[in-house]
Amino acid sequence: MSIDTQDWQWLHQAGYKNCCFISYPRLRSPELSGFASRLQRDIEEELGLWVSEPRVFLDERYIAPGTMWPESLRENLCHSLCLVAILVPQYLDPSHEWCGREWAAMTHLGTIRLLGANINPIFPVFFRQFKLPSPFDEIQSYDLSKVATKTKFPHRTVEYRRLVMGIVAHIARLASHMRGHEVSPLMNDCEFPERSAFAAIAPALPRFPRG
Repeated sequence: MSIDTQDWQWLHQAGYKNCCFISYPRLRSPELSGFASRLQRDIEEELGLWVSEPRVFLDERYIAPGTMWPESLRENLCHSLCLVAILVPQYLDPSHEWCGREWAAMTHLGTIRLLGANINPIFPVFFRQFKLPSPFDEIQSYDLSKVATKTKFPHRTVEYRRLVMGIVAHIARLASHMRGHEVSPLMNDCEFPERSAFAAIAPALPRFPRG
């Protein structure tokens, strides 16, 4: 794998700000949030061996369902090459509709930016294994769930290293496509959908009654 520095220079000139946008549900799980932060740092470190000042966007705020999407999130997603989705069952739950709306927004961008290209702007990563419904299961994904359930330190494994390198290679392919086809961030076409990508297929997960 290699990254063309000219691709990178073109991306900056075109207005791209982020290599990728990390999407994950904000839960009471230090394990999940810590993994997201570690992944952000390691992608940036690997890319930093090839190009100057790479940036991976990660927002750690909780946004309640029905809340207006902060303009900063819209701007960062629209200026990202791809979306890395860290998947656990709660990712699809209506209580975390922002995950599905981020997914839907990047899917929409992909239909415009990547017309006719054999590459997807979404890179799903399974942190816990579950059945992703059709048609979302057709996207090539990376399953880290076996490692993540066996150790509290998945970042120390070979499987995790392969994940980082796979994401970096995906970013490099997208960068090459954007430059080769002169695809700008297309802010005018970056609309944040009102519904989650999973709204039609995701019933609320069972919740324990509170007494």
